[in-house]
Amino acid sequence: LSSQIDWEAVESATLAELGSTPLPDIGSQTSAAIQEASAAAASAKASVRKEAEAHEAELSRLKADLSSLQQELESERRRAEKLQIEAQQNKARADEFRSRQDDAEARLDELRRQDLENQQVA
Repeated sequence: LSSQIDWEAVESATLAELGSTPLPDIGSQTSAAIQEASAAAASAKASVRKEAEAHEAELSRLKADLSSLQQELESERRRAEKLQIEAQQNKARADEFRSRQDDAEARLDELRRQDLENQQVA
């Protein structure tokens, strides 16, 4: 089939239609554009990789901070529980002390009453 087509005639007719300006060599332009795009892609890939590494480092730092804060929070929670238990124990001791004090005052009042009665009898 290609032996039947006169390619020179096709080229002449095409040039006649388009004018005498030859078509640009898009192959070399395409090749240059592909090389530029490839270089840009490699640069972007390196940039994205670098940014991802920075994000990964930041994430690791944040995870370490979170872990530290969780440990601190747990320590504070245990401390608060201990303080709450101590407060309950102190309240129980204070209630016991007040009860003893009330009993002692009642006993003292009873002794004073008896002493007064004994003085009035004598």
